[in-house]
Amino acid sequence: MGVRIVRLERLEQLETVAEGVFDGPVRAEFASAFIDCPRHVMFLAVAEDVVAGMISGVEYFHPDKPAQMWINELGVGDAYRRRGIGRALLTTLLDHARQTGCRSAFVVTEGDNGPARNLYATLEPQGTEAEAVFFEWTLAASGQQG
Repeated sequence: MGVRIVRLERLEQLETVAEGVFDGPVRAEFASAFIDCPRHVMFLAVAEDVVAGMISGVEYFHPDKPAQMWINELGVGDAYRRRGIGRALLTTLLDHARQTGCRSAFVVTEGDNGPARNLYATLEPQGTEAEAVFFEWTLAASGQQG
């Protein structure tokens, strides 16, 4: 298994993905737009030419904070779990964030997501666990599909 960064010229890597890595099917136009943004990054864990896992992040800025890496999403295929893939992806993204000058990294997960919480805790984060409440607004105009 190898971990590699996703580049625009290699988006075909996202065509063979294990079940459970992403929440839904990868759409080429969304993948291209994500990777084309210089503040976005995605790493893939590839096993036998199949994407077994992925992690994505966004280099985040705010007027009162130095650069941070927001860990957007981490997914490991159903058949590839409990093999260290999530940890390899997370440490790769954290190393990348350090190299690009980020002073911190953060992630938010659901309170009942035990596997994610266990993984994040193994890397000894300095922050504290807190209950998170997620709000979402659907913004697509009527008749449009997003």
